[in-house]
Amino acid sequence: MALTEEQINDFKNTEEESTDSAELRDLAENISEAGDKEWARKVYKKAEEKAENEFDLQDLARSIAKTLGDKEWARKVYKKAEEKVEDVDGLQELAEDIADTDYLGDKEWARELYKKAEEKAVDSQDLSYLAQSIAKTLGGKEWARELYKKAEEKAVDSRDYRYLAESIENEDYLGDKEWARELYKKSEESGEDDSEPSFGDTLDETEEGIVIYKAFTAIAKWLRLERELDHIQVWRQAAMLSANVVQGSYGLSQEQIIEANKEGIKAAVSKFEELGEVGYRPFMKSLGVAGVADVLSSEGKGDLITLLRIFLRIVVEYETEEVVDKYAKDIKDTCIMQLDGEDVWSELEETVDSLFLQAKEDILNIHPI
Repeated sequence: MALTEEQINDFKNTEEESTDSAELRDLAENISEAGDKEWARKVYKKAEEKAENEFDLQDLARSIAKTLGDKEWARKVYKKAEEKVEDVDGLQELAEDIADTDYLGDKEWARELYKKAEEKAVDSQDLSYLAQSIAKTLGGKEWARELYKKAEEKAVDSRDYRYLAESIENEDYLGDKEWARELYKKSEESGEDDSEPSFGDTLDETEEGIVIYKAFTAIAKWLRLERELDHIQVWRQAAMLSANVVQGSYGLSQEQIIEANKEGIKAAVSKFEELGEVGYRPFMKSLGVAGVADVLSSEGKGDLITLLRIFLRIVVEYETEEVVDKYAKDIKDTCIMQLDGEDVWSELEETVDSLFLQAKEDILNIHPI
């Protein structure tokens, strides 16, 4: 399908204005979707040249494999990503991608990466996450069992034992109920655990609402740490409207909203100071909403994406083009790549627009811009 003159001009202008790998990758996807695979290939090449870290390269490899279907090129880009990865989370996520038939479907290479990740694992949680991933991605339950044993040896508190028990009893991993019972007993003997829900927990409605709102405020704060809004009232409007949505859906009290907001901001600031901008993926996992650490139901995940789209809608309404471009890219990438929201991203646009327009006058009166 030939591109129209208007499409060609728009794409050329965007290409000239694109300054980093992610922007060029998004452009290549749009050009390919519009029908010009050869031009998309050239833009992907530029995106590869601009890639600065393993995250850029991994996102690029995914896109090349899925959009162009060029698995050989994707393999080369994944290899570059492997050379840059230094931590257990990065190696695990790379292995999951490479084993996935949507990308490479190379389980032998994935196995090698998991071995590297095992060598870098330092605590019980690292080993637990790794065991889960190996069991689910490779079906390697015996290997997973060995890792769970190591994780038990490194467990230091009630939360570690409880997490292990929940994971080990899960049929997707080991399904070992007897071992899980022993670990639950150790958890009880280690004392009360007042920490937040972990993977495997069945959250009640209120607990899930708290996780969603905390994650929303944490993600928004992280983005603001990268590039603060020109109008802080944009955030206050988004926080207010999102709180109303969560309270209506999950029955949270105002006190619970306030506490979740505080905890979310605290989590973002702490992780940002520790990891910097390149630590976004580990940060997302730490919130319990992405990767193997995900505790949300599919409905809860959709609600979190809704809140992030509300934030973006208000950014679009009041912020400068520079701010809008950054937040639009970052929020879309978060919702699609971290929260697996590709199927609902576009569907939610009309719903979110309606929510915003209905509340616009009220929230503007309270937080004027």
